[in-house]
Amino acid sequence: MLYVTKPLSMEELLARVKARLRRTQPNDPERLEFEDLILNCLTREVYRGNLLIELTAKEFDLLKFLLQNPRQVITRDRILEKVWGYDFMGESNIIEVYIRALRIKLEASNSKRLLHTVRGVGYLLQEQK
Repeated sequence: MLYVTKPLSMEELLARVKARLRRTQPNDPERLEFEDLILNCLTREVYRGNLLIELTAKEFDLLKFLLQNPRQVITRDRILEKVWGYDFMGESNIIEVYIRALRIKLEASNSKRLLHTVRGVGYLLQEQK
């Protein structure tokens, strides 16, 4: 709801309506954001605040999947299926290796932790409590 007290100018009303519309329109589908983390799907760039973070292709895919499912616990099996594919026959600890690498890169500037382990279940992208 938009409430404006009287009297008001037409310019002020239009400015408030435009601002409200900007907040309710869907975000850019090619840009995923969580806290101060920004992932651009088109350019494959990742920023934490103003810092550009260099990621490998698989690190990027894993982070993109986590950003598409924020605040949800994602099982190891689901990550393997969606990021590595059904026929992946690699090492059993591959997810832990990539999560650790992502944490190191995302927390390099002493930023708060966003990737959390849910012991015995999987991983979670969430604000640090």
